[in-house]
Amino acid sequence: MPQFPGWARPQADAPRDTLLVQAAGALAALQGAAGAVGDWRGAWRDRLALRAAVGSLKAIGRPETEVALRDAVHHREAATDPGPGGRMVELWRAFARRSPPDTEDEMALAAMRFGFAWGDDLQALWRVREDITAAESPLTAAVQLVTAPVPLKRESLPLAYLMADAVLAARTRWPLGVPLLATAPTKALTPLGGAGGNREIALWQAQHWLAYGRAAAAAWDLAVALSDRAAALTSVEGLRAKGATVIIAALLANDAVRAGGPDTKVSEALTITQRARRRFLETLEQRKLIRELTGRATSRLYGL
Repeated sequence: MPQFPGWARPQADAPRDTLLVQAAGALAALQGAAGAVGDWRGAWRDRLALRAAVGSLKAIGRPETEVALRDAVHHREAATDPGPGGRMVELWRAFARRSPPDTEDEMALAAMRFGFAWGDDLQALWRVREDITAAESPLTAAVQLVTAPVPLKRESLPLAYLMADAVLAARTRWPLGVPLLATAPTKALTPLGGAGGNREIALWQAQHWLAYGRAAAAAWDLAVALSDRAAALTSVEGLRAKGATVIIAALLANDAVRAGGPDTKVSEALTITQRARRRFLETLEQRKLIRELTGRATSRLYGL
């Protein structure tokens, strides 16, 4: 994949009009990754979902790290509650693996499925979504939604970010959701809550253009890194371990694969023993084809 165009990386000190052009350009550049499915893009979407979960939890005052969230999702008994952090990851993963929700019922059901309330504030925000004209660009529509003067509860912020990303994905005609706003490498975004004049709203919108532009650039950089690692992994010769094809497919489709213990991403029907899986993953790591993601000697997780 080509490198991200330098002119489209938004700069915080850019004039407002320039910032809008840069952010729109950054999102347009992302089309090559976001507009398709398959290959390494499953791992890419999963990793963006993890980043979005970290950002969402930070916005509501929770301190979970990527390592803690991976543990909540991967190191738990089947059919058990992964806790608030794990549910946040699953919310964003579900968004990244499906077409964007198009109705309020779909959005509310998605929220409640993972234990998040669909309250009056989010219902009001959805009505704002319905009022945004079809003529607006994807970026403008998403930012108009998330900066609307609707007093949001703090715990509603993750769903507001998700709704904005859903508007963006639908209007850009991406086949699946792409977590972006909550991953933005900028200070935590908090709502106006109905306060502020026109100048404050304009500045607030510009901050979100910057956030979207930076998020798109970071997502593209991640796509480049993962596509290169995937190319190296799938082109190497001599990987003849039993179940190698299934394990490699799981690495391409997911953020992480467990070294030991049950993992539904690696089909037990192929009788891959946990020891064989662990040894194969360790071999791939030694050959610098994948990374160990926890930094631990036990309960390890591997990914591109």
